[in-house]
Amino acid sequence: MSVFEYTAGSRKFTRTRKSLKKFSFTTTDATGITNNFEKAKDCVLVIKPLNEHAFLRPEYLVVKLSDITSATALTIRIATDSDGDNTFFPDTQATISTGLTTTDSGVVAYSLQLPYVDTASAATSFFLFAKTDASDDVNITSADLYCTVETF
Repeated sequence: MSVFEYTAGSRKFTRTRKSLKKFSFTTTDATGITNNFEKAKDCVLVIKPLNEHAFLRPEYLVVKLSDITSATALTIRIATDSDGDNTFFPDTQATISTGLTTTDSGVVAYSLQLPYVDTASAATSFFLFAKTDASDDVNITSADLYCTVETF
């Protein structure tokens, strides 16, 4: 057990460090995304446990798409379970920004800025669900979540 000794003119503080980290979702099942949320087509992100106590703050999400035909927007939901029932980032729609010369690929970005701390498990998992505004399907080629990580 640590013992603290206080002397005149000195204090001991716990140091904190903040850093921005990129976490990438696994997107192998995220093909053929249409205008309905489908559990089988989710993207999964497992954030490995850190050796220190940490506070995670998801800041923004960037999703890259391919095989776009008629979709102009993508709606996402992020949950902590594979059924999409424990939602911590609700349904949010963003306009797909396609290339200037190639319109069959594009990107969407979301500003999350939600505090999230998981103290119940050793590793935190996030599940990303998506749907388009059209019945024609698109594929998610990458989904990157940028978080501020504060360790203390």
